[in-house]
Amino acid sequence: MAETAEEWVYQPRPTSRIPPEESVDLYPGLCVHDTRVGGSITVSQSRLPVWAIVGMAITGGWDKVVDSWNYIEAEYDWTDNDMANFLRDLTEPRGEFGRLLLVLADVERQASSSSADPAWYEQAQMRDRVREQMRRCIDTLDRMDAAPDAD
Repeated sequence: MAETAEEWVYQPRPTSRIPPEESVDLYPGLCVHDTRVGGSITVSQSRLPVWAIVGMAITGGWDKVVDSWNYIEAEYDWTDNDMANFLRDLTEPRGEFGRLLLVLADVERQASSSSADPAWYEQAQMRDRVREQMRRCIDTLDRMDAAPDAD
């Protein structure tokens, strides 16, 4: 039986903060809220996840995105240039940080290849893979801090 609105209780995902948090200052025009769209990155404080529009923008053009979500520019001031800049910035990291992005994308790809599969962060082997790459990133930052000419 489906829950009514009165019966619904927030059940945090393993990736959510408790208490739930909204982050609006991590990247201009984008937001993450633990209880909105499963914690996805959204355009502003909307319920429009970025993952829902990326493929359409690339394969169908920005006009198709605006046709589907006509409020994206008017209400949220998110444009094709904003999307292009975000994708460039997202793919710009180099070395260990670029590898981290690829590892995250790959575990997401593997886990979403079947709707029956659990999320990547619910699979020990995938968590280990991400954790190892995150350690490499932290080691890189630590080496930079320890360098004689650091800041």
